[in-house]
Order: sequence, then C-alpha cells, then structure tokens
Amino acid sequence: MFFEVKVEFRTIDPNKDKPKKETVKYLVEAESVTESEARVYEHFEALHIGDFEVKSSGNSKIIDVIYPLKK
Repeated sequence: MFFEVKVEFRTIDPNKDKPKKETVKYLVEAESVTESEARVYEHFEALHIGDFEVKSSGNSKIIDVIYPLKK
C-alpha cells in the first residue's frame, strides 16, 4: 500500500531572514499509517534532518509505481 505523508519543515527564509514553514508530501510504501510515519522519521533521522514534523498520513490512490526496465 502507498501512503501520502505530509511533512512540515522549519527553515530560515534567506530573503527575509525569518523562520519559514514549508509542507511537502512524500509517497511512502508501507502496510499501515503508523509504519509510513515511522519510515519517514527513520529516513530523515538517517539524513540528520532534525527540524521537521510529520503532520499527517493517509491512504494514497496510487496503487503501484512502474520503474524503468533495466537494459
């Protein structure tokens, strides 16, 4: 199953020198909402990205991802 996970990042806007929040979506393959959120946390912690928060996770209408065939 695929889940859409919304993640909020807190950064500094270089033009205004003020804190800025940006929300982005990730497509995560998992068996449950809990697992999808855990995978996001594991992924970002491994990349040492510390200033983020999972805002929501829910079922995606995407049923599969088709990868290019290897030649």
